[in-house]
Amino acid sequence: MVSTASFYTIINDVYDPSSHALNMVLNYVHTHGTNSEGGQLDWDNVWSDAVHSHASNAEGGSLAHSALLGLTTGDDHTQYVQESLLTAQGDIPYATGSATWSKIVKGSALTFLRVNSGGTGYDFATGSATKEFFAPFDGANKAFSYYPSAPLPQSAVGYASFVVPANYSTTTSVYAYFYVSPGGTIDYTFATYSAGSGTSITTGIGTATADGLAVGTNTMQVLDITSAFYPLVVGRPVSCAFTNDEGGTVGAIGINVKYS
Repeated sequence: MVSTASFYTIINDVYDPSSHALNMVLNYVHTHGTNSEGGQLDWDNVWSDAVHSHASNAEGGSLAHSALLGLTTGDDHTQYVQESLLTAQGDIPYATGSATWSKIVKGSALTFLRVNSGGTGYDFATGSATKEFFAPFDGANKAFSYYPSAPLPQSAVGYASFVVPANYSTTTSVYAYFYVSPGGTIDYTFATYSAGSGTSITTGIGTATADGLAVGTNTMQVLDITSAFYPLVVGRPVSCAFTNDEGGTVGAIGINVKYS
């Protein structure tokens, strides 16, 4: 607070009692930096409601965000993710826990992102992500067994057909599923055909054969017939002919195609 003596001095500087008039005040713009400039002010005494929101003119008026200082240093807003977390091209932000941020660093060329073996995060793996589909053999009949399957007695042929998907790049594996009743030994042939527009429907692309395959009665047989499926062309129909060359009746279930 201003002392009585100082207050008296201020009054005499401004008001001349002898002439009952105000003196001309020319240099009363001051900084309060020193006693001669008005002395230090106690802000709380000057303005008892110094805490204000700038939400309205009565609260100090609005402030431009760009005019605020110190926004690019420290971490005053912990509810946001700082861009400094991402330090290189390809960095991906992700949560490692509740409200806990981390980043995934870009993998090597031609790798793909996957969930890690522990199921706790992500890593990159080599190769391409595998896709697959199942094509049943035509004529599948539930009444023949527990599985919908095409009954193929000796010398009969069953067909599994599909169109090569648009996202196909290369064949990973192809497996045929079937069983035989009664068991023993069988000979089989898988022949694959794929015709393009204007080409012969008998265009073959591969075969897989075996003689004397030992099988148990009504036991599931899973055969790798990948060699019968090269090359495949996107958008072309493919037909795989399964011939039971010799043996008991085959229950031909279908083929599982995996590709990338």
